[in-house]
Amino acid sequence: MKVIMLLLAMALALGTIGTPAQTNSQTSSCSPHCHQCEVVAADIASKRILKKAEFSPLTGEEELTNKVFRIPGTNLMVTASVFYTDESMASKAGLDSLQLALVVSKRSWPDAFQSPSNAVAEITLATFDTARIQTNVRSGSRRLLVSMECKDKSSN
Repeated sequence: MKVIMLLLAMALALGTIGTPAQTNSQTSSCSPHCHQCEVVAADIASKRILKKAEFSPLTGEEELTNKVFRIPGTNLMVTASVFYTDESMASKAGLDSLQLALVVSKRSWPDAFQSPSNAVAEITLATFDTARIQTNVRSGSRRLLVSMECKDKSSN
């Protein structure tokens, strides 16, 4: 029940988009898509959000955007990555896809796809509306839930 309540709290937090965060010196491009991603790290027991980071990935074929931050009160780093490709997943709607990767570890990674303990998801870009990936980690005796949700903000 606690996990369900935390997921609901995180869903509410993910639904509120504020000022975009820095994206490793990359700027957002809305051609042909405009996407917004948000990463939330929360303490499962207290249902407290420890860190929220927002970014707009640079869209386009073979574009990789990374967001890296430390979770306050822990020794853990979050690396969140978004990658656009046209070669890895074919569907009826086309070849273009969006890959999401998330890793939480004691060090940052150049990108989350390189970590052996990552969470990865892929979605067809032509039908993309919203995608989320999550992972649970421990920091001492605390259990944390880290989630990345990306939404298509295009005015299609």
